[in-house]
Amino acid sequence: MLPIMISEHASIKLMLLIVIFKVSVGITIGFIIDMIFRRRNTKPIEEINHMCEEEHCSCEHDGIILSSIKHTLKIGLFILIANLIINIIIYELGEDTLSNILLNKNIFTYFIASLIGLIPNCASSVIMTELYLSNLITLGTLLSGLLTGSGLGILLLFKTNKNVKENVTVLSIIYFIGVIVGILVDLAI
Repeated sequence: MLPIMISEHASIKLMLLIVIFKVSVGITIGFIIDMIFRRRNTKPIEEINHMCEEEHCSCEHDGIILSSIKHTLKIGLFILIANLIINIIIYELGEDTLSNILLNKNIFTYFIASLIGLIPNCASSVIMTELYLSNLITLGTLLSGLLTGSGLGILLLFKTNKNVKENVTVLSIIYFIGVIVGILVDLAI
């Protein structure tokens, strides 16, 4: 978002407001969710050792530096492959198609923007930022997509955490927060 806004000479005030808003929403919602789940979860949090056991990487023998390099290379390869696949899908689907989907100004726009924001690639934030700067989507729609964007974090969550129900819960919370915040922002403005 920021490089696009800078290249389009958007006001610094707008950029700061969006960044501060995103950080504030993230911190506030994070604390609320942490309080809710901390009360519900009485089991101790698992240690990172389960990753080493599942991948049979012998971290206890290799030492921290060699183990870190092995894990980084495995995750890097996973990210590379996932990013290639996502880029091919976006290329085949077309950025214009994604843009046209967002141009319908109705309640479903927030749901669609949040869904597009979940695409683990910067293309979604680029498209939404350009549409916002062209006055084709509202600030709430932009924020719906930007708040759900977490880069490759969701892919890594699904790769490293084998609890699919937990992963889907996290994904759903992120998605619906994007939708709700977008609607509330447009109602407030």
